[in-house]
Amino acid sequence: ARGYENLKATPAISDKQWSMIDMNKSTQALRRMGIVHTDLMNNKDKDITVASMPQKNRKITVTNNGRTYTKNTRHTGYDLASPNLYMGKKLYPPMNDCVVVGVLSEERSGGQGNTVLLKCPNGKFIKYMHLQKADLPELGDKVSKQSVIGHMGNSGAVGNKAVGSLHVEFYDANQQWITAWQFMQ
Repeated sequence: ARGYENLKATPAISDKQWSMIDMNKSTQALRRMGIVHTDLMNNKDKDITVASMPQKNRKITVTNNGRTYTKNTRHTGYDLASPNLYMGKKLYPPMNDCVVVGVLSEERSGGQGNTVLLKCPNGKFIKYMHLQKADLPELGDKVSKQSVIGHMGNSGAVGNKAVGSLHVEFYDANQQWITAWQFMQ
């Protein structure tokens, strides 16, 4: 998919950008986006919270060849939580007239799992990761706020395969990483 290769790799993030990450602003922005709805009336989920923020040094536990160890890694997205988030929950674009510019299967994405990348009319991008394989949109689809762009899943590298996981990342028009708050500005 055109432009997707640039976003597949984790971009450089400056110390200034790391310092701009704010839990309250991020939560407000994610709730305003309405990427998760609470009911059939398409009401935005006002209970969305950020379970895990972007972090410059995030400790993770890895098991390899029967040996478990802890290592530091960057976490460049927002892992979302809500009583309304569950495996198979429908997910939506943050605004009308977004275009699907990337669809990547779990087999090709590494730890990202099934991934959808949207380019929004504000010129910015949003990437949804760990989706179920069913009902992924097609490359080039134009989607509205009522279009289902995927379902919450547990594909790729997620800590708990028993529950769903949703990881979202944001990029500006130059495909540089930005915060959720900056995406909504």
